Amino acid sequence: MKYKFISFLLIIIILFSGCNKKSLETKDPIESIKYNLKNLKSYTATANVEIFNNKVDTKFSVRQFYKDGKYRIENLDNEGRVRQIIVFDGKRSYIYFSKVNQTYVEEDSNGGLLYSLITTFAKNYFDFGEISKNVTKDSYLILVPMQGENPLMYKEEMEFSKEDLKPLLLKIYSIDNNVVIKVKYENVIFNPQLNDEIFTKDNIKTDAANIKDNYIYSVDIKDVYKFSGINPLLPTYMVKGFKLANVSVDPAQNNSINIIYSKSDKILSIFESVDDLKYDKLEKRKSGNIEYFIYNNAYFIQRNGLKIELRADKSIPEEDVLKILDSFK
Repeated sequence: MKYKFISFLLIIIILFSGCNKKSLETKDPIESIKYNLKNLKSYTATANVEIFNNKVDTKFSVRQFYKDGKYRIENLDNEGRVRQIIVFDGKRSYIYFSKVNQTYVEEDSNGGLLYSLITTFAKNYFDFGEISKNVTKDSYLILVPMQGENPLMYKEEMEFSKEDLKPLLLKIYSIDNNVVIKVKYENVIFNPQLNDEIFTKDNIKTDAANIKDNYIYSVDIKDVYKFSGINPLLPTYMVKGFKLANVSVDPAQNNSINIIYSKSDKILSIFESVDDLKYDKLEKRKSGNIEYFIYNNAYFIQRNGLKIELRADKSIPEEDVLKILDSFK
């Protein structure tokens, strides 16, 4: 009888352990979005802005760069040329108007177009909480109050993609519940490496794309060769549920290519470059027909003259990681 009771306890413990593990692995997407915003140290994006008023509707595009409280906003004309640049260096704002070639300083100010920044939404979210959250077929919607007492900017709703949990669209509502501003986001990259020079007054007249070793370019996969001179290799096998989220080129790293696959808040990164594979710190391993190297939780192989580095979320089994490596032909 004693042994039966112990066996019964073991079964209960195993069952509850399994349930607990499942609950830990099943993460609420809204909580994942909050986690991503909380850990957002830098980002780049293109934002297409529409402002609605009683007389004239205004449309324009901006390029956004953010890093540790500093930001740069490049206001573009209809042909994609920079007409205004706003830089906040952490202390004051500098506003450059290309038409008159003049720069103006705003002491103790965060400049304009702040409403369009992803981090401004995040601040309101964490300071005031959410009014509501909703789910559509392709996205998650979070509605939050806005700071200040402006009746034309009373609350804002951010739409996040179900595919990679990144911002898609921001709507700002008046106190009368009318949409007064829409901001559509494109090419959003979370936590890229950004050169501090783009957040300084000295470089305010220079398009960020022309500052040496400035930031990572987000590109379409078919345009990678045009920007980097490298023909990228894509794996023919991928873990179920993971989708291609972003492809970028890093000028600071010899035009290396960064290919990101994502599933909810899980990330799988592939770095490809023409750099030689240095073996002195690498541990050589073999699995079946594939030889690979490991260093600091990264997997390395060489294919077609490229060094390929793969870093995967810890939840992905090594068996799947090796299948991905083996699928580079």
